[in-house]
Formats: sequence, structure tokens, C-alpha cells
Amino acid sequence: MDDPPDIFRGTGGRSPLQNFVRAHLPGFLAEFEDEHGGRSLPQYVIQEFEALLECGDPAFGFSRLRCPSCATDTVVPFS
Repeated sequence: MDDPPDIFRGTGGRSPLQNFVRAHLPGFLAEFEDEHGGRSLPQYVIQEFEALLECGDPAFGFSRLRCPSCATDTVVPFS
């Protein structure tokens, strides 16, 4: 039976920037709408913030890589 692959963990979706955005995005979006007459940020901007929060988290996708020399497997989360 093969050994389970190593997992490149990086920050696992918990970098300081991701933590900051996760904590403050809802309030920022609400305040933006209040200050701009109910208008929100363009949807593509909101989607980029949401994509940032998924970056590096293997729950949102990963690749399994194998070293051709030693046959070691490593799981690398998408960034």
C-alpha cells in the first residue's frame, strides 16, 4: 500500500491578509454601500476578494504531484 502523500500546507488559507479580509470584508462592503447611496462594489471586485479567501486552501482544490526521481507524492493547494 502506498504511503499517503505529503501535503504542502503553506498557510492553508489563513495568511495574515486572508485573516484581515475575512474579518473586515462584510463590514467594509456594508459601509461602502452606506456611503455610496446603496451602490455596491463591482461584482468582479467582490469575486476577487472571495477568491482570495479560497487561495491556498486544499478544500477548494489541489494538485497531486509526484517526483519522478523518488516517487514521493505531494499535494499542493491551488493558489
